[in-house]
Amino acid sequence: MSRRILVVGATGKQGRALISHLSTPSPDHESESFQILALTRTPSSQASQSLTLINQSISLLKADLNSPSSIRKIFTDLGGKGSIYGVFVALQFPGLGANADAELAQGIAIADLANEFQVQRFIFSSLERGSESYDQYLTLDRASKRDIERHIISLPNLPWTILRPGFFMENLSGTLGRITTSVLLAGLNPSTQIPLVAVDDIGRVSSQILTVPSPSLPCDELTNECEQSSSPKYTHAKIPIISSLRTPSQMLQSHLSATSTPQPQIPLFLARLLIHLNTHTKNLIDDINRIHTTISSPQSKWGEGGWTCYLSKNAYDFVPENEMTSYEDWARERQKKKDGGGEWGGWNGVRIWDLVRGRR
Repeated sequence: MSRRILVVGATGKQGRALISHLSTPSPDHESESFQILALTRTPSSQASQSLTLINQSISLLKADLNSPSSIRKIFTDLGGKGSIYGVFVALQFPGLGANADAELAQGIAIADLANEFQVQRFIFSSLERGSESYDQYLTLDRASKRDIERHIISLPNLPWTILRPGFFMENLSGTLGRITTSVLLAGLNPSTQIPLVAVDDIGRVSSQILTVPSPSLPCDELTNECEQSSSPKYTHAKIPIISSLRTPSQMLQSHLSATSTPQPQIPLFLARLLIHLNTHTKNLIDDINRIHTTISSPQSKWGEGGWTCYLSKNAYDFVPENEMTSYEDWARERQKKKDGGGEWGGWNGVRIWDLVRGRR
């Protein structure tokens, strides 16, 4: 019988990446062994219908994340407790500097429903923040993800996995990517290493977590009682997903080496002006600097090992490092696609005019 996987955020880049990997047969699983359920507010939309091009047998289920009752109906219509095997959650980024109350409510609601209906694997895609020592100072979407994490962890019967992706390479695509590149160059300390990850690797790692067989333990032939399974390594685990570490200058050099072309950017004086005008952009820069300092400082709990020690709990447990997307590989692939990303809009909901006005 096919195991049902509910993908929350199916039309987003992370959701699409997971659907693509689940739909591709591998030595670990056959694509037919999973029934993919894509939660969408509008199944008839172009974005939703395009999912059928990835997987023709995908089920597009109508629900609204702001209406928990509509999500509950999906669980009950499919058979109630145990009817859905796994849930993957990647919530829409509310925007740089935007209120994240809706994101928080959505995350708590879907976690509660997954717990109530006894899903066997629950993945929440959060964000990398270096450590939890700075959590009390987080605001907006970072605070929202922190609070969703805390709520998930408080549910003792939920077999959760929290992913903490680094800085998405996709933020460097398109017109906004040119701005982002220059903002990183102008604002970051020269020695700060940016923890980079490609969206595709979120799908790759999540697919591995969802498809790894549960441990098989011996049973007593007379009593038919089985040993209690210890939690697999991915259960109740917080996993940073970072495939490349690059300082701003190393990032430019990597792009040039991989593509033989300079990484697109805007004049640095404009980037400095943008950082000055936009508090939220400055906060983002400060946060990347802070994360690097927190992990790489010899005085940190990671000691001299720094990033190497920190990443010992990385996604490489699920996908070998040489199978993750390096920044060079991503740059080459982006060049083939002619730097798609939209002329005036970003994939993460950030608009250039909002940046200029200091709103986002």
